[in-house]
Amino acid sequence: MILPLRAIVFQLLLTLVAIAIESFILHRRLKLSRKTSLEYAVSLNLLTLFAGWYLFFVFFGTFPSEMKSSLMQFILFNQYYKDILLLLFVFVAVSLTFLITLAIKIKGWEILEYLRNEVLFEYESESKENFIKKPNFFNPASVRGMTIMQAHSFSYSAISLLLVINLLLTQSNV
Repeated sequence: MILPLRAIVFQLLLTLVAIAIESFILHRRLKLSRKTSLEYAVSLNLLTLFAGWYLFFVFFGTFPSEMKSSLMQFILFNQYYKDILLLLFVFVAVSLTFLITLAIKIKGWEILEYLRNEVLFEYESESKENFIKKPNFFNPASVRGMTIMQAHSFSYSAISLLLVINLLLTQSNV
């Protein structure tokens, strides 16, 4: 059994960066307490982390064997081969991952508020009953949805930057 300790530690680092950025934005934009914004950021990021790895392993079985081998080398051992198909796949996966994780965070926020039986942030035009029945996160007037999208965008950009720096540093050492 191979234990990819480096990949696990790097995933932990990226998750902590995302939590820090998102909790800061939730605290500032929605005027939540630091504790509440941190709880929501941790919950949403852990939810997306588990969902992302679950979906990866579900779809991993459908990949061609050459791509499986290249992806395992890339993910577990940070060994990168200049395969244009793999680069294209990674680019598409990153784009899809952004949208999927954003949708998971938006739905996760709704579920967390429902489980806690409270709406943390409410405008006059958004009553709790209307929000639970028909949330409209992508409405520009919805500060809640725009804040979640902004927090996710900033954290995703920071993670992408860290991944590129890691890739450049490890490739220069090869």
